[in-house]
Amino acid sequence: MRKKYRKSDQYYIDQHDRMTIESLKKIDLSLAAAQKKLAKTKSEEDLSTVMQLRLKFLDNGVISSRIKRETLQRWISRDERKDDLIARYPVPPEPYCNRCRKLMAFEDYDFTDEDTMIRFFFSCGKGKRHNKLLYADGREYRPPAKYCPYCNGEIKSTTSKEAYKIICLDSCMTCTWTSEMVLDVSPQKKQRIKPVDEAERKKYCTDFVGRQTFLEDLKRIAEMSKYIDIKQKLEPIEKLKLPQVEERLKKVIEAKKYNKLQFSEVKVTGHLSVQFSVEDHTDRDSEKSIKALKKIMTDELFPTNWRLSPPTISCRLGFLTGQLKGFDLEEDLKRISEEIKAKKT
Repeated sequence: MRKKYRKSDQYYIDQHDRMTIESLKKIDLSLAAAQKKLAKTKSEEDLSTVMQLRLKFLDNGVISSRIKRETLQRWISRDERKDDLIARYPVPPEPYCNRCRKLMAFEDYDFTDEDTMIRFFFSCGKGKRHNKLLYADGREYRPPAKYCPYCNGEIKSTTSKEAYKIICLDSCMTCTWTSEMVLDVSPQKKQRIKPVDEAERKKYCTDFVGRQTFLEDLKRIAEMSKYIDIKQKLEPIEKLKLPQVEERLKKVIEAKKYNKLQFSEVKVTGHLSVQFSVEDHTDRDSEKSIKALKKIMTDELFPTNWRLSPPTISCRLGFLTGQLKGFDLEEDLKRISEEIKAKKT
């Protein structure tokens, strides 16, 4: 049966959450120890340690939550590329061992170049020197020559085994440079992967979804404080609804012998505009009637969110018409507040 790398979506979710839980639990344990120490010492140094660990716990949890989707997709895409390569390139015919001439058996796949190239691992079972790595077209992989980082001389590589260690030694053939790498090959007890503890998943993963880092919270608080300061500096505005405007204007204009205030043609755009009409029951000429009504309405509406709009008021035979505008958008209210404040100063 052909090997398959792509797992269920839940497999990748659990894998990511296990890594996150393990990382945050270490910080959590360090934090608990630091808090215990602080309770005894009460020192500024220990308080600083506690605060730093708290910030680290918060920020690491938030960042892990944010990159989770991207990380899962990267893992899934990686394994899907591997499955695609396996499907496209069949295992090459079994080769013969270069040392003992025994027919070799396919052991496993090997992927290079960010999992965009596949190679096939064969072995005759007689140790590392008897292994072989083939490309999909049957060519044998040859490790590139290595050169000394100091004199650029050719490097000779040897391996030896001691108990449960494999020692890989690189030696320059020209100078005295050497590099040794020791691999631990002691038998490892295979550990059963336990299901993710849902209480831990909630504490270390789910609870961080949608949260902000410490610096982001500080920035948001600063912006809110700035907004509150601006709001506090603005002059208060009487926010009137249309019926309240009508009631308020009727009182002041009737005191000056204007009657029958009526509203019509209400339009809603970025603001509310409404046509009005009123009758002058005095012997004032048109110019004086317009001037008096304009002053009355302008003064009465000034501390409110309503304004008399151009082309101001017209009058014919004692019948006056005009237009009012009502505002409720933040930028308009701010402008009106500044007008009120400027007049007071």
